[in-house]
Amino acid sequence: NREPKQMYKFIETDLQKQKKEIEAWYQKLSREYPLPEQVRIERDIPYLKDGRNCHRMDIYYPQNHNGRLPVLMDFHGGGLLLCDKKVNQWFCSQMAQRGFLVFCIDYPLVPESDVYGILKDSYAGVREAYGLVERYGGDKEAVALCGDSAGALIAVYLAALQKNERLAKILGITPSAFEFGAVAAISGMFYTGRIDRQGIFILRKYFYGKGYRKHPFWKYVNPEHEEILEALPNMFLTTSQGDYLRTYTLSFAAALKRQGKETVLKDYGDATLKHDFVCMQPEREEAGQAMDELADFLKNR
Repeated sequence: NREPKQMYKFIETDLQKQKKEIEAWYQKLSREYPLPEQVRIERDIPYLKDGRNCHRMDIYYPQNHNGRLPVLMDFHGGGLLLCDKKVNQWFCSQMAQRGFLVFCIDYPLVPESDVYGILKDSYAGVREAYGLVERYGGDKEAVALCGDSAGALIAVYLAALQKNERLAKILGITPSAFEFGAVAAISGMFYTGRIDRQGIFILRKYFYGKGYRKHPFWKYVNPEHEEILEALPNMFLTTSQGDYLRTYTLSFAAALKRQGKETVLKDYGDATLKHDFVCMQPEREEAGQAMDELADFLKNR
């Protein structure tokens, strides 16, 4: 019961504009902000053997390190509609420089897929990455999920289904035995069903399919659902005054704290720090500070 792949014309027009802007940003940053030389990168490792680019991941790790590395499994943003793993190469390489083994896992986008397919494929990436942890010097007992914007939504639900059998069954996923010690969410796009000025709800049919309200997943579309909150590990959340989804992070952080979850919230007061500044403005000093704080948080889990 998927919605036809053809999207509303105004959405298609806006997406084309955003794609051009992101590509221009990527090219400019590539010229002006080189990746750290002391980090090794292995690109385009398939996690599903179907030849699709969206089913690949990049692996980042420091060239020289002692002992097992804590592991970060990262998902890029883009509203589930845009981008691929290359846009997170600055964030991932900087986290590797801070002593992490980082898997940047790509995933299919709407409208070619939907949220159910995205989560199922993303979990396949996590499972494959976990199998490679020891080969790359990682610590299987220190694995965290991370995502920015839409990637934060993916990370939250993957962590939740790992502990919630009902949610996993709805998505057609059989969880593996490993555990996630924490989830880091940067400028999270947590609320895809909320009717508000952000307007993400307009895309509900594309995200969840025709007749989405009758799908058993729909009761979980609000991440403040008690079963979601109960299943989550410790959380680290980052936002800023210039983040158009700042209210989402603040709302979700409040819900986590009401649930009694250990939650660290970093809310930067500078309005020039835009949505997803940690990944999209890596040249800013505050982005480095946020990554330092994130690294400290994850290493102390």
